[in-house]
Amino acid sequence: MLVQARRYARAVRGDLANGGSLGDWRLVTGRTQDRIEAFAEGEYDFVTGRMAAKIERALPERLAEWLRESPHYPFGTGDVPAELVHPLLDLALQQHETDLNVAALLGMNPRRLFQIRRQGSVDWKTADVIITKLLGPQGWLNDEQRRKWYFERSVF
Repeated sequence: MLVQARRYARAVRGDLANGGSLGDWRLVTGRTQDRIEAFAEGEYDFVTGRMAAKIERALPERLAEWLRESPHYPFGTGDVPAELVHPLLDLALQQHETDLNVAALLGMNPRRLFQIRRQGSVDWKTADVIITKLLGPQGWLNDEQRRKWYFERSVF
């Protein structure tokens, strides 16, 4: 699971501004001082579910409750939401008539297309192949939601 990092970074930044130490956060997160500073400055887009839980445990319960309201995404590092590619696969199916034709166009096994339609997420490489082959390289940039996932993928 990935969690949007914005609130977590603000909480760590606030703790550091109010007398918290980087050494303490190193113990909590297991990350280097440089990475913690970068995280507190907002350079990461997501935290893993495990890291979110560690940060929550290190802060007061009231603040932890506020952190838990951050958007959660039910997939792991290196994945993007399958909703990014589902409409493209549906359009390709309309144009090319069968899954076999779409799979051949994408250079994939037809079973893989079936799996993608049933999954909540798809790995980055597969999403990149689908989007790039069906829309061209600019396909990531022409849609606001795809652009967000193209540029915002760093995980703390």
